[in-house]
Amino acid sequence: MSFFILIGILLVACSAESEFESELPSSIDRTVLSIQEVPHTEFIEHRIFVHFLTDSGDSISFYTDTGGGKIIGRDAVSALNLRIDSTQGEDRIFEQVNLAELFREHNYPPPLEPNFVYDGNMNFKQTIGGLLGAIWFADKVWLFDYKRPSLSTIDSIDWQAIESPHKVKIGFMKNEAGQHLTHFPRIPIIVAGDTIQTLFDSGAMVNLQDSSRQRFGGFSVVATSFIVASMFDAWRDQHPDWPFIDQGDANHGEHMIQVPAVEIGGHTVGPVWFTRRADTNFTEFMSQWMDQPIHGAIGGSCFHYFETLILDYRNEWAYFER
Repeated sequence: MSFFILIGILLVACSAESEFESELPSSIDRTVLSIQEVPHTEFIEHRIFVHFLTDSGDSISFYTDTGGGKIIGRDAVSALNLRIDSTQGEDRIFEQVNLAELFREHNYPPPLEPNFVYDGNMNFKQTIGGLLGAIWFADKVWLFDYKRPSLSTIDSIDWQAIESPHKVKIGFMKNEAGQHLTHFPRIPIIVAGDTIQTLFDSGAMVNLQDSSRQRFGGFSVVATSFIVASMFDAWRDQHPDWPFIDQGDANHGEHMIQVPAVEIGGHTVGPVWFTRRADTNFTEFMSQWMDQPIHGAIGGSCFHYFETLILDYRNEWAYFER
């Protein structure tokens, strides 16, 4: 085969491949998706609550949190007339309730596992009955719309048909068979040129000091993102012009910083508020449930810029559109 014939074949092959790629959609058409909106959803300062309406007309509020656990208050258990199942642990009895059947009956997405009955304080600056955490989000495809606002599930997406810079792989801790051992999504962000692995944490929030509230429209608790202390302190040293709140976090006395731009899912958005946390909170504690070490959590202080934010637990993709 002559050199020129070989070059011609390669050019035709490359042209065909480029033509094929150009035919792939670069964005997701929401009108062709089978979307089921979660009933009675409320967004408060970029935090997402789901209100469950009982047959008697009572409302039980749940806080939703992709980075959270699975608890329900005893009062909510009684109001929902749920059966408690008890399991003897090494040093205590664990009480659990299964919300799945009840949620299906009322057209709410069911959690994958039971919730633990919790007797502690359930006041997240808004009285709630329970926490719909990672187990609720697990094994589903979610659509977050912070502009409408709404939270929905999607039957499925053909990701092979989508060629977009706004499609990003997310990571989960898995066993050798590829099954998820935990359901905490890892997603990369870029700040000031540095790539940081973070927890996708839709429930990240901070209780504000009284002196900080006017900077957030008077709210006492707001969505935030978290970053380890070592990175926070480096940002503070390297970027003294970035807005800073000394001990803005009322619960932990920690500082807050406003990052002007965060890159995520092929978009640059900002400004985004981050709250300082001890390194071990993420590098040791949270990282033990992730597929890679993480150094923070990205939350509603960043996500609220998006009207289409898709999180596909089954296929491990995320998609961002403004």
